[in-house]
Amino acid sequence: MNVQHKNWLKVIIYKSRQHYSLIVKKAPKLTFKIGILFEVAMTHQNLQRMRTSRNVTTINAGSMADIAFLLLLFFLVSTTISQEKGLLRKLPDPCPKNQDCTADIHERNVLHIQINQEGRLLANNEVTEIKYLKINVIEFLDNNGNGTCTYCNGIGDGNASDHPQKAVISLSSHRLAPYSYFISVQDELSKAYKELRSRYAENTFRKNLDALSVEEIKATQQAYPFIVSEISVAD
Repeated sequence: MNVQHKNWLKVIIYKSRQHYSLIVKKAPKLTFKIGILFEVAMTHQNLQRMRTSRNVTTINAGSMADIAFLLLLFFLVSTTISQEKGLLRKLPDPCPKNQDCTADIHERNVLHIQINQEGRLLANNEVTEIKYLKINVIEFLDNNGNGTCTYCNGIGDGNASDHPQKAVISLSSHRLAPYSYFISVQDELSKAYKELRSRYAENTFRKNLDALSVEEIKATQQAYPFIVSEISVAD
């Protein structure tokens, strides 16, 4: 719409507001046409007002970076990150050159522990429960089969280990065995060795394990060395 049409509409609106009643009395048909023009003009004027009054509001995002940084610092300080705990195992020392590190071990000095794919536990081919494993390991290690162990309290069974320093635990687990069950077996083995070493420390040094010196710790570990062979089987 050009400038001339806009001015014409303004004139109509202005005149109609002052003389509308007079026009209605003298020219009814003209009143109808002017009414239509008046409605069109008012509609156009309202649209113009809506377009001009619809201002786009903006949000000041200058402080959003500071707020995000403060939230990041808050969560870093207040959140506790859990640390995964693994199994502490010391690998054997490498075999020196030009030296045969293999040794023949008598069958009675080996305790075979097996975990099948269903999670069942076998000790020397006998099905046993996990709660009895620690007792079985202690009886095997502390057996004193040849009577040479002065600190052992075993019964001297001829089918069990001769000496704690000669005792070997062979742990084999199926690849499909539950991992949680494998960890439970490892825990029971550690408990058995810890109980035997605690008893040795109390009888020999009259101390707890936590109060032993470095030399006493070495002597306790040599009395009951942790010798475990782990293998994984597919079938």
